[in-house]
Amino acid sequence: MTPHTFTAKVLLGLTLCSIASLTIGCNQTIQSKVTPATASPVEASKASSSVAPSQIAASEPQPHVEPAKPAILEGRYWIGHTGQAIEVQGDRYRYESEGGAEDWRSITELQAVKEGVIYGREAYWCLSSLAPKGQIASCSEKGWVVATNPDRKKLFSCLTTNGKQILLYDGGRTIDYSFGKVDDTPELSLQIPRSSATTRQWTGIGRSIFYSINVPNADVIYTVFWNADRQDQTVAAGVNVTKNEKIIATVNCASDIVNQMENVDLKEESL
Repeated sequence: MTPHTFTAKVLLGLTLCSIASLTIGCNQTIQSKVTPATASPVEASKASSSVAPSQIAASEPQPHVEPAKPAILEGRYWIGHTGQAIEVQGDRYRYESEGGAEDWRSITELQAVKEGVIYGREAYWCLSSLAPKGQIASCSEKGWVVATNPDRKKLFSCLTTNGKQILLYDGGRTIDYSFGKVDDTPELSLQIPRSSATTRQWTGIGRSIFYSINVPNADVIYTVFWNADRQDQTVAAGVNVTKNEKIIATVNCASDIVNQMENVDLKEESL
């Protein structure tokens, strides 16, 4: 091969390489960009088997579970500041007041708020067995709420012949009355607006010194009284229960009588 022939072949090779490099590259000096291949079925199976069961369960739609509704427990329910009550027995209930008990009705008319609390007749009622002992309390949607008033003044108290206690307090904006066993849940607890209560005060004339306060509750009036005979030196005290202007019951005090009703700032009873 002559020198001219060799030179021509080299030039031809370089020219072809330059042209090819514009398209697919020359020899192995130009590296192409490799697109990753799709995983094989075997590899895909291995990948899916590596997912934890908890991850699979979390991705699946979960059924909606309704929270359990509170049940209406049997027993006696009170509002707390009136003489009203609701008695629940099985699937029925009845409403009670000083006027007596109504007929039994379906428990479906009541709504369970939480254990020991129901709603009905436009009021919340709490189970009496859960009431705070020896304190005046009222029922709320959250349960029993104790009346707290550090400035509350005792107007009257005594123990009755059967060992129960009569309590009367001046709560400022309210007059609070309760009756029941000492240090136990009151059988009756009333908290009325101050403007609803009235009083009778001794005028300084007559043989008998008397003081009383009337606590109305619907068509029933509880009259806490204290009388002292100036000649006999005897004292009579207790509470009269009046309905339709007739005394239907009287509970007399037997001991531990405390009377502080004198000069109480209340409306005078109209005679």
